[in-house]
Amino acid sequence: GAVQLALGWACWKMYLGRPDTDVYRMTSISMLGGALRSSGQCAEALPVWEASLELGQRHWPHRESGLINCYNNIAACLIELGRSDEGLVIYREIYDGLVEKLGVGHGDTVANGCNLAIALGQLRRYDEAARVLRDPLLPAARRSLGCDHEYTLNVGCALAKALANNPNRMRDVHVRSNQHRPACFLVPDNDDDLVEAAGIVQEMVQRRQQVFGQAHPGTQFAERILDVIQVKLMYPIVARALRA
Repeated sequence: GAVQLALGWACWKMYLGRPDTDVYRMTSISMLGGALRSSGQCAEALPVWEASLELGQRHWPHRESGLINCYNNIAACLIELGRSDEGLVIYREIYDGLVEKLGVGHGDTVANGCNLAIALGQLRRYDEAARVLRDPLLPAARRSLGCDHEYTLNVGCALAKALANNPNRMRDVHVRSNQHRPACFLVPDNDDDLVEAAGIVQEMVQRRQQVFGQAHPGTQFAERILDVIQVKLMYPIVARALRA
C-alpha cells in the first residue's frame, strides 16, 4: 500500500549515496522494487529489480537465493506488463536449473516450481500448471519435505485451483427457469477434476488447521478454495433441477 511504498522510497533515498558494495544499499533497492510491485507499479518496479539483479551478479554472485528472488520479481513484472512469454522463460529457467542442481524434492525447487505453476494458472494455462504440480512436484514434496510442510501444502492448493479453474473442462448448459427466462450455467464436462481437486484441498485444509491453526491466512485461503470447488460440484445438480 501507500505506507509500504513511502517506506520503500525513504529507505532507497537514505542509502542511495553508499557504495555499490554496501549491503544496505542493495537491500534498499530490493525494498523499493518490492514496494513498487506490491503497489501495482510494475513498469516502475521492473528496472529497479533489473538494477538489483545486476548489482547482485556483480558483487554477490555466490548469493544464489538473492539472485533467484530478483529473477522471480522480474518475471512477475514482465507477466503483469503483458510480456508473458519472457516471464515464463525466466520461471522455467529457474525451476529447471534447481531441479538439475538440487533435485525436484528440495525446498527451493518446490517453492519455485510452485511459482511457475501459479504463473501458468494466471495465464489460464491450467493443463500445463496441473502437469507440473501433480507430477513430479507434489509427490516429491511429500516425500522429501513431508505432508505438513508449508511448501507441500502450497503445492496442493495450487494444484486444486488449477484443476478446478480449467475452462477447457467446462461446458455451457442452457436451461429455462420457472419464469421461462433462459439461463446459462458453466458446468464441469465431467466431475473427475473437481472431485480430485476437492479431495486434495480437503486434505490441505485439515493439515493446515492442525499445523497452523484455524486463524492462519493460509488455512483461510485453502478453505475459500474448498468452498468454491464445492459450489462448482453443485452446478450440474442445479442445472438438472432447473431443466426438470
